[in-house]
Amino acid sequence: MPDMIEKQNAIEILRTEHEQMREMFTIIAATEEPELKRQLLHELICIVKVHAELEQKYFYPFISRHVRYEHMKRPAQEFRSVEVLLSDVENAADPELAAMLAKVADCLEKHIFDAEELLFMRIEQRCSDVTYSLSQLSARMIAKKKELHRKLGIEKKAS
Repeated sequence: MPDMIEKQNAIEILRTEHEQMREMFTIIAATEEPELKRQLLHELICIVKVHAELEQKYFYPFISRHVRYEHMKRPAQEFRSVEVLLSDVENAADPELAAMLAKVADCLEKHIFDAEELLFMRIEQRCSDVTYSLSQLSARMIAKKKELHRKLGIEKKAS
């Protein structure tokens, strides 16, 4: 039986990943054991890398045919900020970690809001051929996601 993700279209895949990243931030913030926190942080960074590749190489090029550039620009820039800040967090000293993670989480929330409430809604309001195309795009995104998960050593549950 196919995984639940294989029944999702491209937007649903990205929404699922957004929720997964939110959950990871919640778990990391609640974790007090430094080594476990670092391990979870590494897992979050891997999830962010997968999400970034799916958005930048698959989703944004596809939707650029259906929405104006300015509708994609802000969510893309905000997620780029998440990536940059997370790379800084990975090397941060423990006393700085909580404040830095809060800043990353704030950028992520801005990205999620702009992507889901502004960009995705615009796309979903388009005609049915766009929705059908999103389903086709999802097959390529799922294949790439599985490949990246194997490459980064992310467990199956992260799919």
